[in-house]
Amino acid sequence: MSEQARQIDKTGYLVGIAAYVIWGMFPLYFIWLAQADAVEIVFYRALWGLAAVIVFLACTHKMGNLRSTLHNRRAVGTLIIAGFLVCANWTIYVYAVNSGRTVDAALGYFINPIMTVALGIVVLREKVSKLQAAAIFCGIASIVVMVVGMGYLPWIAIALPLCFAFYSLAKKQVAASTPPVAGMVIETAAIVPPLAVYEFYLTSQGKDVVSKILSGGGGTREIVIMMALLAGSGIVTIVPQTMFAWVSTRLPLGVLGMIQYFSPVMQLIIGVFIFHEHMPLARWLGTAIVWVALMFLTADMLVSSRRTNRILAAGTKGTAPDTHGGKGNLAH
Repeated sequence: MSEQARQIDKTGYLVGIAAYVIWGMFPLYFIWLAQADAVEIVFYRALWGLAAVIVFLACTHKMGNLRSTLHNRRAVGTLIIAGFLVCANWTIYVYAVNSGRTVDAALGYFINPIMTVALGIVVLREKVSKLQAAAIFCGIASIVVMVVGMGYLPWIAIALPLCFAFYSLAKKQVAASTPPVAGMVIETAAIVPPLAVYEFYLTSQGKDVVSKILSGGGGTREIVIMMALLAGSGIVTIVPQTMFAWVSTRLPLGVLGMIQYFSPVMQLIIGVFIFHEHMPLARWLGTAIVWVALMFLTADMLVSSRRTNRILAAGTKGTAPDTHGGKGNLAH
């Protein structure tokens, strides 16, 4: 590997970790918006996020990237799908935080790497190693344990990783041909119109956040603060998402799944120790089983990485290593 490639990889890891750390701190921000409807928050996130990325493109003289991307119909279609997937992810996440289920959201993002591997097997027909199979089995077992122990299906912990896994897959399909920020404009612009219709409905029914503030005795000051926070939600959304889009062109999907552990760890800590959410025994057991699954995936990644490095090293020397004795599969 060249020195330049190593530098790109190092930079990619650092930017990826930073993105997931920012995502991990989101509950501390969105709890201030609890008075607003979850979809209403997503509307303002998308609206102001869209404005931010358009301004960024204009200031960096890269509007040409957007125009060239719009000529790629396949990329546009994929990005629109990605937009609705991330919209669903945002809505579920905001609802989880503002309804006292941050822990369930954290568990969902713990499950995400397992969901990503399963998605690769089912959708991309990738081969499954024994370690990956064990991880998937543990993921299913953790859900069964929580359903039996808590008496209900932790749907947030399932829906969040499902949406994000499909979103990651969609972004990966266009990452090589689409500039990250231009892609962000298209996927965000796709969801603003339907969200605006919902916001209009809330306003007509007197259920929007401004009406709630006024009916609760609040005044101009409270409205200005809330609007500023809602506008800020777009900025804090676009920053890590743009970082993720940039990183997705430099790191394998499996690696992206590994570094995302930073986010759910922080969310779990916030949910338990700051928001004081209840953690029954079944949820602790389910979380522990998920961690076992993540250990399997980590081991699988290390084994695959070492095998790939041996093949690359042998290829450089002009020889091929004997890989027939290995029982695992190369990561895809």
